[in-house]
Amino acid sequence: MRDALIALLARHPFMEITAAMVVAEAGAGYATFFRHYADTAALLTDAADAMIAELVAIVGPALRAGTPDVAMVALAAYVDARRDACRAMLSGAGDAVRAAIVHRAIQLAAAAPIDLAGGLPPALTIRFQTAAAVEVLGWWLDEAPELIPADVARLLRRLVIAPVLPDRTAP
Repeated sequence: MRDALIALLARHPFMEITAAMVVAEAGAGYATFFRHYADTAALLTDAADAMIAELVAIVGPALRAGTPDVAMVALAAYVDARRDACRAMLSGAGDAVRAAIVHRAIQLAAAAPIDLAGGLPPALTIRFQTAAAVEVLGWWLDEAPELIPADVARLLRRLVIAPVLPDRTAP
């Protein structure tokens, strides 16, 4: 069902997608959909949660190990390997859904905090980094798809990681 929803998001705004469209795309029965999901919003949340959990599992260990460059390379590689799905989730679903995805990502990231803040409030740092990463990735997928993952990883390092590192110029 998740894959069917993501495929539909590439072709339709989320608000137009119905359970009937999802089951037709998935080749499943209508009852099967409602056995698992109350509505398409619940399916979208499930799909976003699965994608975010994969990302946290891939990026988290590198961040905890103090290797943010490795984490950003892994993040860019993950998105590159799933461009269509990520574009659908970040762009095809609309602004309200994108905001909901950012909110869920913040919640999941907060559950496994990583200390990069250098004295900054951890909750603010998580919100900032999550929103910044989503913006960079959305920009890449929508406006600069020709960039290779290594270039995007460098952008992520500068725009997502560097702003929250400890200030090395402070006395």
